[in-house]
Amino acid sequence: MIGGAQNSGSDSSYKLGYLMMFGAVFSWVFYGITSKPLSDKYTQMTIVFYQGLFGAIILGGLTYFESTYTFTWSPTLIINLLYLAVLCSGITYYFYNYAITHMGVATSNLYLNLIPLIAVVTGSVLLKERININQIAGGMLVLIAVFLVSFTDRKSSEKEIIQSDIA
Repeated sequence: MIGGAQNSGSDSSYKLGYLMMFGAVFSWVFYGITSKPLSDKYTQMTIVFYQGLFGAIILGGLTYFESTYTFTWSPTLIINLLYLAVLCSGITYYFYNYAITHMGVATSNLYLNLIPLIAVVTGSVLLKERININQIAGGMLVLIAVFLVSFTDRKSSEKEIIQSDIA
C-alpha cells in the first residue's frame, strides 16, 4: 500500500510503499538515461530484443522462487504471453527508444504519463468501467502538463529556427 485516507503514513507498510515507489521512479529515470547512448550504437530493434531477453531470463528465474502461484502451459497462456511480449512490450519499447533518440529522455518520459490516461479511457470504452472524479482530475493534469511541455518545446524550436535563419 502506498497511501490512503485512513492512515497518515506512519505505518511501516506505507513507508515501504513510498520507498518502493521512489525506487521505481529512480529505476525508470536510470533506464531512460542509460538507453539514450545505446541508441547511438545499436538499432531500436536490437535494444528492445536484448532488453526483453534479459528481462525474461531474470524474471523467469525469479518465478522459480515464487511459491504462491503455479501455472500450467496452455494455448491461452502462450497467446497471452506472446501478446504481452510482442504488442505490449516489443512494439511499445521500440517506439519509446525511438522517441528517446529524437525527443530526448525528459520529453519522452513526460509522454509516458499518458499511459494511465489511455488505460482508463480504454477500460471505460471496452470494459464499461466507470470513471471517477479523481481519474478525471488526474487525466486533466496529465493533459495540461503534456500540452505545456509540448508547447514550450515547440516555441523553443521555432525560436532556434528563426535565429538560425537570421544568422
